[in-house]
Amino acid sequence: MTSTMDDDQVHHEVVKFGINVKPLSVLANNAHQQVPSPVLVHIQFLHQLHYEFAQYTDPWSETIMTSGGYLVSRDGSCQLYLTELKSFNLSFSLLSPELSKLGVAQDMHQEIVERIVECAKNVQADRNVALVPIQVEVLRSATIWQCPQCSWELLIQREAALNQRMSRMKRFLVSPATAIRSGDEGGENNTTSSCSVCLEEFVAGALAVRTPCSHDFHEECLATWIKKKPSCPICRFLMPI
Repeated sequence: MTSTMDDDQVHHEVVKFGINVKPLSVLANNAHQQVPSPVLVHIQFLHQLHYEFAQYTDPWSETIMTSGGYLVSRDGSCQLYLTELKSFNLSFSLLSPELSKLGVAQDMHQEIVERIVECAKNVQADRNVALVPIQVEVLRSATIWQCPQCSWELLIQREAALNQRMSRMKRFLVSPATAIRSGDEGGENNTTSSCSVCLEEFVAGALAVRTPCSHDFHEECLATWIKKKPSCPICRFLMPI
């Protein structure tokens, strides 16, 4: 399962992680086979990250209240020869890209590879051993908390972005004699006399706004929409700042 975090939830993050590397059962060749073969190591990766959200109950309290979370889980695998795996430099160059694909932070790669190399060195492999499975579990927990100062700064930033976007809109009075002109998604102009956000008719003499993509709305309706999605409600044109 993959998830994304909303911008207003990411302020301060404390991450803890644990690594579990262990060899699984060894798959052997035919016991009567006399010719030794290279020992192959199959590494199974599991990367789990549990996010938990928290925030102060009020600006003057040190009490933190958690508000749930979610789990991100990714898995993968790769194969290396045991002789390669016993060399840290070679193993790191081969395993680090695999860990990056799973979303493992770069500063964790060295410790993980060191654990894998140590595990490989402890494997008792003779000429009857064909495959050595190794399981690597990377378990992380991240507490993401929101403080009053961050909330206030984020609010100021959003208000500033909203004001800049709204300043680009053309304001005009609705004419009683002519309908409001508004383009459709295909670029052709259609005649409409209602706001596409609230679906209410424009009143003659009322103030309306026209977006850079030539669509007309009530100013308050458009501002409310842009607070949530900075794009045109009709054609999804991204409003410039």
